Amino acid sequence: MYSAAFIFEPGDYDDEFHRLNEQIDAAARANDGFIGTESWVSPDGKVRNATYYWDSLETLQEFSRE
Repeated sequence: MYSAAFIFEPGDYDDEFHRLNEQIDAAARANDGFIGTESWVSPDGKVRNATYYWDSLETLQEFSRE
């Protein structure tokens, strides 16, 4: 299993943030090797993480090219 993690400090969730977030999610889910996703927020709420999982390095690499 392979993963890509997007770790960030929340700011304003403007239209650009939502557009990019939706684009990343759609590209990940469209990939044949996509397994799933999970997310977390640090206890103090200052850091967020979205992690996506694939079944092979090749499918992760395909996602990274999109």
